[in-house]
Amino acid sequence: MLTKKPLLIALLAMFFHPAWASEIDEAIEAYNHDDYQTSFPIFSRYAQQGDPEAQAYVAEMYYYGRGVPQSYEAAVTWFERASEQGSADAQYNLSVIYERGEAWPTEPDAALRWLQKSAEQGFPDAQFNLAVKYESGDGVQLDYEKAKQWYTYAAKQGHVGAQNNLGMIYDTGKGVTINYEEAMKWFRVAADQNEASAQSNLRSGR
Repeated sequence: MLTKKPLLIALLAMFFHPAWASEIDEAIEAYNHDDYQTSFPIFSRYAQQGDPEAQAYVAEMYYYGRGVPQSYEAAVTWFERASEQGSADAQYNLSVIYERGEAWPTEPDAALRWLQKSAEQGFPDAQFNLAVKYESGDGVQLDYEKAKQWYTYAAKQGHVGAQNNLGMIYDTGKGVTINYEEAMKWFRVAADQNEASAQSNLRSGR
């Protein structure tokens, strides 16, 4: 007698493709060994089918010209497709491209929008860049409290630049009460990861 699977399980079975994941892993392995002739066709095929991870890799390959002619336009197209599907990595890279204005005028509003989306998903580089913007007032209203908040998020994920800058926040009292003990804690954490500025801050006894 046949039994019906619950709908959710049936749908998961329908969309879970072990071969798909295996091929993507194979492409990533090839890419990491600079074998672009192997990796690009696989990434390209799955990118066309809507896989955001593959789309992000295709974008990166066009951006750097790895195995394909360099094309910022193609890179943006694929980063946008991956970003629209929620890839935090792609969102961050897209924000950097729009910030730099490579091959076209800068688009600060788009850069900030994608940076915020990536940061909100927990991408540490995006959190760090957003914190820098709030600390300096670059494209946003100066806000030391938000700068501390985003530095903290990134620092807790091991971002050494954020750890050092968070130490500076506590050392100088930007948006917080000066706390030298907390400052030294973050300087040490960053210094232990060979962050030169943090090591200098420790030596100077900031």
